[in-house]
Amino acid sequence: IGRGRTIICCNVNPCATFISQTNDLLKFSALAQKTIIVPVEPAQKKVVLESKIKGPKRLGQGVRGTTIGKKKNHQTDDSEDVEEETAVAVDASGAPVDPNSVSLLNDESLAVAGYIHYWKYCTRKALELLQKQASNRRLYFIDRHDERTQTVQYVLHQRDQMEQLLNEKQSLNQKIESLSKAHTSEHEHLKQAKENYAELEKKFNELFKKYANANRDNDTLR
Repeated sequence: IGRGRTIICCNVNPCATFISQTNDLLKFSALAQKTIIVPVEPAQKKVVLESKIKGPKRLGQGVRGTTIGKKKNHQTDDSEDVEEETAVAVDASGAPVDPNSVSLLNDESLAVAGYIHYWKYCTRKALELLQKQASNRRLYFIDRHDERTQTVQYVLHQRDQMEQLLNEKQSLNQKIESLSKAHTSEHEHLKQAKENYAELEKKFNELFKKYANANRDNDTLR
């Protein structure tokens, strides 16, 4: 564990509710830069079996053999007996074990082996599923991050454009105000000029009338 890093160590239980139990683990694995899954194999039970033990040759090696049964041959004399040696199972202490218990041990060992193989298979498939889901979730978060980044960049670009348009609008408003003031002043000057022209025209008409009257008076005097 170092600065800015987080490490999670956990045990995965490959049961029927594996996916729901490891949902949080999948979320963490999707964001993790590196995921290490260490497979742990269950301990195997050891069954000690000895097969085909013949005669007393095995006695020197710490294994006691026993001769089981004598068979009479009904086709010959009763004095001819045939000894048959069979396989005997022994336990850890070297004591003989009942054949029925040997069959039970064999069945149990097969069951244990099948159980171990089944859980190995379940664990392997669960780990493969975990890795696949973690990879898919990591890709999903990467895509969402890219989309979020593009959205933020688009929003920032739109904000810059809006600020630029607002500045242009303010400058245009200032120009419109200045032109409006200039137009108002020109309109006032034009109005004043019209008034002055009307006064001059009025004075000219009065003078023209006076001049006409004066000419008429001169004509009458002549």
